[in-house]
Amino acid sequence: VIVMLLLCACECPDRSITVNELCRLSFDPDTSQRIVIDCLRSACTSVDIALYGFDNEPVADEVIAAARRGVRVRCVSEYDSESSASWQRLIAESRQNSSVSLRVTFGNTSGIMHNKYFIIDGVYLISGSTNLTPGMYRHFNNLVLIKSPALAAEYLLDFEVMFAGYNAAAKGN
Repeated sequence: VIVMLLLCACECPDRSITVNELCRLSFDPDTSQRIVIDCLRSACTSVDIALYGFDNEPVADEVIAAARRGVRVRCVSEYDSESSASWQRLIAESRQNSSVSLRVTFGNTSGIMHNKYFIIDGVYLISGSTNLTPGMYRHFNNLVLIKSPALAAEYLLDFEVMFAGYNAAAKGN
């Protein structure tokens, strides 16, 4: 990511940095949230989410909206994050609305799954240090949006391992 940022020319709109239509970088919580929401709104086929902390009503709304539009949504998180309000909303939606493709799974009791990323349509990657929690307004964080099918594919490999592993653990395998 840093290499891409160093190789590209930058301009500075709306408190984020846009890098040659390939990258957007934000250190501002409102802008970071807007980047995530805009990407979720533009999703057409798939959204894969790996988040440690998730307690963000507007982002949860957009995840649910994407699933209701027919986008396949899969989420993985830490075993101790299940009680957060946003995860609970997604779980409730997946149980109450059988027409949506929305799966949320928790696991990993052997260490902390501290990931924070979204893979949108296998093309866009959102990552960084930002936890989508109220803490994003108190702590110094960053978020980067990168348009790169190759990079998204690498993250998807990581996601698939966690998603399959968590589901196997949930089934007792």
